[in-house]
Amino acid sequence: MSLEINSELQPAIDLIRQAEDKKHFIAQNGQEYVVDRDGSVCLLTNPTVQKPLTLNQLSGLTDWLVNEGTKIQTTVKDFLMIQVVSPTEVRVIGALNSQRRRSTYVNVNAVVDDIPFGRFLDQEDMVILLQSQFVHDEEQQTEKGIDDRDILLQVVSNLRSDEVQQQTDDGVSQTVQINSGVASVSTVKVPNPVTLIPYRTFQEIEQPASKFIFRMHEGMTSALFEADNSQWKVEAKQRIKAFLNEEQQKAFGEIKFPVIA
Repeated sequence: MSLEINSELQPAIDLIRQAEDKKHFIAQNGQEYVVDRDGSVCLLTNPTVQKPLTLNQLSGLTDWLVNEGTKIQTTVKDFLMIQVVSPTEVRVIGALNSQRRRSTYVNVNAVVDDIPFGRFLDQEDMVILLQSQFVHDEEQQTEKGIDDRDILLQVVSNLRSDEVQQQTDDGVSQTVQINSGVASVSTVKVPNPVTLIPYRTFQEIEQPASKFIFRMHEGMTSALFEADNSQWKVEAKQRIKAFLNEEQQKAFGEIKFPVIA
């Protein structure tokens, strides 16, 4: 695709038209062009920012904005914005340039583990998952005396291997027998859906809660299925935006860099 270029390149283009080689390359203002003998000019690269800075925490992004972001707006004259791409990715981008492209200055990627939703796990793996990948819900603890995570832990941890096959299922909730003492057995109804808070976004923000369907199969296996139509992603992005705006207010006394979520 041919481009319209400024007059500074015209003398070089005229020389290339007279040369014998088929193609020539021109570098100007950090951009590289290829020029054919007929004078057609195409942009090869747009290396205003060759390789964005990679970070893993929102606090690191705040430090970058204070130390580097303000300098870029002053010296490079680029208008910087913060884009919340997903609950685990945030980037700093510039304004559209003459080629209708944006520079990306910073990529921030949250460090989160892959939680195996929708997969049946054995008893030990499910107990470890519930304890390591889910937040204890203090609000539920206050209201009900115990949160849904701990209810599931009690059920899964105390399942009787010879009684799981005798579970009852009405299509919504399941009832199983669990060990309730040294030599006693209790029948409990597993709640469904359950409200849990997985670690799924940046650690600096409050993790969003969402609903899950908990199911059990024979062999003491169980699984969690997401049941909120990914609404937690919208909530997480809004919380990231609120956090970054609040941090800017602390650092600059205003929102200097718009946040798009």
